[in-house]
Amino acid sequence: MRAAFQPDIPPHVAAVIRHRPPDLKRSIKTAIRTLSHAPDSGTPLTRELDGFWKYRVRRFRIV
Repeated sequence: MRAAFQPDIPPHVAAVIRHRPPDLKRSIKTAIRTLSHAPDSGTPLTRELDGFWKYRVRRFRIV
């Protein structure tokens, strides 16, 4: 079993998340938990962002 990754959430991003509606905050927290256990979930990015992945949460993307 793989160890969970520790997400790096910059303070300005945490502030944005904090001011979202409760149901959206729950969705984001669930997505972050999922990504901490399976970081290659989502879709790989290309070009300048090659090596990064995006994960959709409603109209937002976690990279």
